[in-house]
Amino acid sequence: MKGRLFIKHKNDIHIILKQDIIFIERSGRSTTIYTKNEEIKTYLTLNELEGELRERDFIRSHRSFIINILYVKNFNLYAKNSYLVNFENRDEQAMITKDKVKFIQENYFRGEQVVQHHLLDNDYFIY
Repeated sequence: MKGRLFIKHKNDIHIILKQDIIFIERSGRSTTIYTKNEEIKTYLTLNELEGELRERDFIRSHRSFIINILYVKNFNLYAKNSYLVNFENRDEQAMITKDKVKFIQENYFRGEQVVQHHLLDNDYFIY
């Protein structure tokens, strides 16, 4: 995954390596891009950013999130049809729908061992 994003916010232009993006969250009218080293605010929509992140590793996991599956540590059941996404070396979490978890399992981890176990009615997927 090569390439960079040029994000203008107010009077600043941020240059972000796509491979450093962990996830992106839309909240209200602003968007936060979480990278390995910083958090960058922008008014770009997820649809606009999704068009720039066509690489295979970026998934629109939920109406408010785009995640980079390379940084996903695990999924924790949150509600009947959604999970919380935990990332390597980050405390922040994203959301993912049950259908997208299934999509990721079928398209990204096919052939790899996926172990599912239940603990207090929460599902944990270990790759």
